[in-house]
Amino acid sequence: MAGKRAIQRTVKLLFLVCFAVIVIFPFYWALSSSFKPESDILSDQFVLFPRRLTAANYLNVFNKEQAPFGLFFLNSFIISIGATLITLLTSVASGYVFSKFSFPLKNLLFAAVLATMMMPIQVYVIPLFMTVKNLGMINTLPGMGLPWIIMSTGIFFLRQNIDQIPNELLDAARIDGCSEYRILAQLITPLAKSAIVAISIISFNVVWNAFFWPLVVAQDSSVYTVNLGLTYFQRQYTIQYGVNMAAAFLSAMPPLVIFLVLRRQILENIALSGLKL
Repeated sequence: MAGKRAIQRTVKLLFLVCFAVIVIFPFYWALSSSFKPESDILSDQFVLFPRRLTAANYLNVFNKEQAPFGLFFLNSFIISIGATLITLLTSVASGYVFSKFSFPLKNLLFAAVLATMMMPIQVYVIPLFMTVKNLGMINTLPGMGLPWIIMSTGIFFLRQNIDQIPNELLDAARIDGCSEYRILAQLITPLAKSAIVAISIISFNVVWNAFFWPLVVAQDSSVYTVNLGLTYFQRQYTIQYGVNMAAAFLSAMPPLVIFLVLRRQILENIALSGLKL
């Protein structure tokens, strides 16, 4: 019996290791290629480890004469952080309303919110573009972040999380004279902290990795994001693979770092949620 369990555990471990290698290998390939000279990248020989290391690709990424990539990073951070903060406000407030209040057509409206989760932005890009144009936000950073200030996934996730908070706590706060805004800020928000952190990670990743909508709205390089900036290294007849790999690896770092920093907090809050509630 013990031998059978050991075999099962070994098979599971091998499966997880193989899956981890499949997931990690593209990141490793991008990282190793970013330190290779262009001749080694274009070589017909498969080389797992770089023979010659060079930092020229990273220097070329931030070469202002070639591409203002520092500006692209700044634009992406402004759009992603701003949209994430507004998303958290709208998600927490909407989740609280849908969870703890009763009003006409509540279930129908919530079903409409869930329906938008299945609609890609390409479906409603024309009315969205006309709205942004009428607001005078074409070729602006607020216009590029506007589609993500309300996230149906965040509303759903927060509503499900707030449902677990006992109504007795809210009633006790109202008896003590707390307003709904104070209850939302000082009671609901701390208790839903794990869901808020999770939604912040999802929202930041979605906005940071967006390509289609910024491509539609941006009309000059002053408002380009990092994803649009990668096209600077793709010429009509040539592609700078080494610089492209360096820029792509750098653009993937912020979402990865944010996840690694906040994942422990997510797990701790989920583990303690039973004690808090």
